[in-house]
Amino acid sequence: LEPRKNLVNLIKAFLKAGEDNYKLLIVGASNSTVFNNPELEEFRKNNSIIFLGYVNDLILAGLYKNAKLFTYISYYEGFGIPPLEALVSGCPVLASNVSSMPEILGEFAEYCNPCDVDDISEKIKTMIQNSKRVSKEEIKKISSKYDWKKSSLLFLRTIQEIYSGDGKIR
Repeated sequence: LEPRKNLVNLIKAFLKAGEDNYKLLIVGASNSTVFNNPELEEFRKNNSIIFLGYVNDLILAGLYKNAKLFTYISYYEGFGIPPLEALVSGCPVLASNVSSMPEILGEFAEYCNPCDVDDISEKIKTMIQNSKRVSKEEIKKISSKYDWKKSSLLFLRTIQEIYSGDGKIR
């Protein structure tokens, strides 16, 4: 629940969207010693927002499969595995239009400005009202692009191209 995850803007946008039939479930461990945010703590009192904390992979998979929408509106991400997991589970994704998100998620996600609560709110509302699951064909495209075995072989090939074998990097 660190600041770069932008949870305060997400919560404000969710509440502003007025989708009272839905709950905002926030998954992830917190470290209040390092990331103590009094504003975030105030939202814990709201019955529409549920902080689940850490969940195991089985529960996480169930959340992805049953969610109406998955949001990932971080200010910064190096890669962003959770939105990919959501997509391959068939869950529609709303992500930040900054950092690596557009490059990683491409055409398969919707995007918003993480600094603009109104933009986030409108996208949440629109996606909840018009949401459709990610198709099996789209899941295949995403899965083939980010296959672990293929990625590790590409990484190994890159290391072999850089390293000449004599201890010197080319």
